[in-house]
Amino acid sequence: MTEGELKEFLEGFGLPAQSPQQDFLIRYYRLLLQWGSRINLTGSTEWSRLKPLFEEALWAGALYPASAQRHLDIGSGAGFPALIIRILRSGAHLDLVEARGKRAAFLETVLAELQLSGVVVHNLRLEEFLRKSSAEGRWSIVSWKGVRLNGRELSLIRARALPATQLWLFHGRRLPVESPATFLRFVRLIERFRCPYRESSYVSVFEFVGAALCGRPCGQE
Repeated sequence: MTEGELKEFLEGFGLPAQSPQQDFLIRYYRLLLQWGSRINLTGSTEWSRLKPLFEEALWAGALYPASAQRHLDIGSGAGFPALIIRILRSGAHLDLVEARGKRAAFLETVLAELQLSGVVVHNLRLEEFLRKSSAEGRWSIVSWKGVRLNGRELSLIRARALPATQLWLFHGRRLPVESPATFLRFVRLIERFRCPYRESSYVSVFEFVGAALCGRPCGQE
């Protein structure tokens, strides 16, 4: 994939040449290639591997609510999809929680190279981050992809949620929670979107309802 081809690809998603968003995404792609040659960010830096990740993130960015003010992304990895969504929609503050040191260092480098403001990387386990976060740090959107959250983690998120907080779950055939049956007792599905670029890939948007989730890992009740 040449940068010229990448520009054409991004233009197909409505990002014109020389726009700030296209420039950011091209520089982000360069960093993925540079770092991906040294550490495992996405399994491979081949475009066949990266293309679906870009497609999913660019598609999700079009769904993102303009009213979002604070966004928490869990297990951010190489930045897909939350960092790309933030590049497309610059209004919300974004907290990226990534426990793995090398991947957190990559995200820090991206922020520095792109000079993205309003984005903070937290190199912490999720529970540690949630217990340290202040009541003021409540999020309008909480998203995760590629991790499975347990009941204790979900309870901590719920305790810091706003009444209208949305949970954005990026998933395949199964929801990315340890006990889907327990989870579904305490949330309401707002909408589910099927990604047109990836087979069996969805974004499900939920909100919390009812009593708190179990304090133990779900499935150990």
